Amino acid sequence: MKYTSLKYQKYMEISKGQDGAIYNGLLFRFDSAGHCYVYDLAKKELVSEFTLDRVEDFSPHSNAVFFGTEKYDEQDEFPLLYTNLYNNYVKMEDRREGVLCAYRIMRDGLAFSTRLVQIIRIGFVEELDLWKSLENNGDVRPYGNFILNPETGKLYAFVMRDKEQITRYFEFDMPTLSAGEPCPACGIPVVWLKREMITAQFDGSYSHCIQGACLYDGLLFSVEGFTVKDSDPKRPPRMQIMNVQTRKQIGDIPLHRLGLLNEPEFIYPYEGTLYYADCYGQLYTVYLG
Repeated sequence: MKYTSLKYQKYMEISKGQDGAIYNGLLFRFDSAGHCYVYDLAKKELVSEFTLDRVEDFSPHSNAVFFGTEKYDEQDEFPLLYTNLYNNYVKMEDRREGVLCAYRIMRDGLAFSTRLVQIIRIGFVEELDLWKSLENNGDVRPYGNFILNPETGKLYAFVMRDKEQITRYFEFDMPTLSAGEPCPACGIPVVWLKREMITAQFDGSYSHCIQGACLYDGLLFSVEGFTVKDSDPKRPPRMQIMNVQTRKQIGDIPLHRLGLLNEPEFIYPYEGTLYYADCYGQLYTVYLG
């Protein structure tokens, strides 16, 4: 089945920002500097906010946010939360391409605190046949997005390859919390995902600039593009759907033609419903069809 359209309904307004995740009825909405706004999804109200640990050292842009399945401590309420760095280091010597951070989330009532406990890095970002496609830092978005399939324990990383005009997907076994070696510079365990650790690789149609992502019922949803500002947008809002089991793309939905004109950022499933939000904080429930 190919998906070319969807229906949506306004649910509530949340803060401006990037991607996020939902757990135990709480919606976590992140901005591009590691700050999070927490909403009670049922009551439709803001209940708390916090900033991720060590944002002065690792500032996540949060274009991919998700909860894992492993808890730091069995008594913890939340499993580990993952978010990527994306392009916050575009002008640095180490641009930190393909970097995913894992955080332990704790709370006392409605007061949240976090601890950075692991860093996962793609170990082949400079290899022209895999991640990178253009030399001399020429790729538009070489940072990549990540998402976990909790049912299979597979981690997916995907990136724009500008030379071939494709989006490339890589599958790995999700690293455990005990994996990795402490980085001498930061003291945090780092897991390097190397070429030989790839369990599958496949391509999809070219991204319009990767934004948020989620995995739901074996399908990887990627929302992409920017706000429509003229009648002929070059990178309009768009949703791509990849079946990670068959490794085939089964959806390419032009969101702007359905009335969703703003830059898409947030997409996440919760209790059988798919939630979607744009950069301005308009949160919708969406249904494929």
